[in-house]
Amino acid sequence: HSMFCKMDYLRKYGGRGLASNIVVPELAFYGTGSQMRRQICARVFVADPDDAERISRVHTRKEGNFCPILYDSVIATPDNEHWQEQRRHLAEAFLPLSSLAEILPKSLERARGCAERLAGLAGGDGGAAVDMSDFLLHEAQAQLQLALLGCPEAFMEATNAPIRATFQGEPGSAEVGALTGAMQEIMARTTGEPSLALPSDGRPVKGPLSRAVGTSELPGSTNFGNMLL
Repeated sequence: HSMFCKMDYLRKYGGRGLASNIVVPELAFYGTGSQMRRQICARVFVADPDDAERISRVHTRKEGNFCPILYDSVIATPDNEHWQEQRRHLAEAFLPLSSLAEILPKSLERARGCAERLAGLAGGDGGAAVDMSDFLLHEAQAQLQLALLGCPEAFMEATNAPIRATFQGEPGSAEVGALTGAMQEIMARTTGEPSLALPSDGRPVKGPLSRAVGTSELPGSTNFGNMLL
């Protein structure tokens, strides 16, 4: 909805349709914890292709609008030096061959069961309606927890729906404290689960992101934000 709304603004107020650059006043949250503030900001939308390419090359500092949710994590921090420090530490967890290729069998195993699970949801005659959005969001969360974080399947199944409900923010659907409880256990596993491993550990790779966070000397808010992604 928000994207379509901005597209309407571009057409209505810009001089070049969807290739216009416009500034829209917007109410936004900035900062974290007790420093969080709600303020009116000038949101700049750069839709001109040439301008967008030029600015993306020279202006790499993040806005900071994700900080209230993701703290000073790699996707949220407006501090370029802090971003580089995180990027260097997390890079090993995302190496295509030595890390991600090692956890793909877990991902493939999960994917192969999707057809069977869909058939079960559709009923014996295949005539029952299936909420594909909910199914795919469930599987995306499953892939992240099982492969990238190395969580047990029982824990993933128990926390999958409550975590998603919290992020979706649907009234009455989110269990109070569900996300906090799940994240506390996930964070505890980063240092308390001996089977987690990165390629440099010299043993089978498991939950590479959890292991990277567990060996990090970055601030707690940074590590929490990176796991919350």
